[in-house]
Amino acid sequence: LLAEEINKVVSEFRTKLSEKEERYQYYETLLDTVDSSLLVADSSGMVHWMNCAAVHDLCGYPIHSLNELSSLNSSFPVIITSLQPGEVKAVRICRGDVMQELAVTVTEYSSQGVDLRLINLKNIHSVLERNEMEAWQKLIRVLTHEIMNTIAPIVSLAQTLSARPQTDEKVTRGLNVIREQSERLMEFTASYRHLSYLPDPIKKTFSLTTALHNLEILLQSDFETAHIRFTLHSIPNDITVEGDEKQLSQVFLNLLKNSIQALEGKIGGKIEINLTRCEKLRIYITDNGKGIPPELQEKIFVPFFTTKTEGMGIGLSLCQQIIKKHGGNFYLQESQKGKTVFV
Repeated sequence: LLAEEINKVVSEFRTKLSEKEERYQYYETLLDTVDSSLLVADSSGMVHWMNCAAVHDLCGYPIHSLNELSSLNSSFPVIITSLQPGEVKAVRICRGDVMQELAVTVTEYSSQGVDLRLINLKNIHSVLERNEMEAWQKLIRVLTHEIMNTIAPIVSLAQTLSARPQTDEKVTRGLNVIREQSERLMEFTASYRHLSYLPDPIKKTFSLTTALHNLEILLQSDFETAHIRFTLHSIPNDITVEGDEKQLSQVFLNLLKNSIQALEGKIGGKIEINLTRCEKLRIYITDNGKGIPPELQEKIFVPFFTTKTEGMGIGLSLCQQIIKKHGGNFYLQESQKGKTVFV
């Protein structure tokens, strides 16, 4: 009788253990399907568990300590350990050639007498970029519409009055100035429409390597005048892509002209373009110019922002839009005096 009771208890224990194991497997599978990166760590920074998204999006392998995240951002472990429940902090990390903006939150709980923290890392970089660009596009549409509607009658009236016989030479000259300046302002405003009405790329297969060689020929006189040594490296030797050749050529033309301006007055100026294709196509545009000051690096993709006396501040924003429409990413990898790299 005692043996039967023991067997019954053991059977119930096994059943409950099996149910708990199934429940654990269910929740683990569920958490592995979440696109957010989730980690569980204790107060000493030891990592007890992480889901598949965390393994893939962070270091590429399971980590055992939060200190290992310092390879992505030196202050990353400190931010996580100092973050309080209910707080949200944004952290920028660079994993390989991919830049990410993460929203970090934590939840505290206890398990078997151990204080643990559930760390949630949500990639918000693409969402922020998309929302920011949509806001700029709406603003630009309104501004260009209102400015064009205001200037057009002024141009028309100035043209009409200029065509009439005038006895006063100053009046004629003044009307011509009004017309010329108004037309110039209309052209300036129209240039911003590219940002808000950029057409979808007409994609076809073409040799990107050849297109870049053609740009090299186009800018050869600029390189020679500024004593700039330009080099193009492609691995493999000829890389073909599916895209809009005109739009992508415009991107590289803008970037090369920016590099030429950054090298103005420099002895031994160099511009390099490196293309590599393994799993993905990566393109690096490097120059050894004066660089972009750290306080300005966050602003260079903002429409209207420019440090040039004659710039309109749409070049890099337009480049970013074109690359996004091709399903790619475009960002500044690093910039300091003597080295600037766009990817």
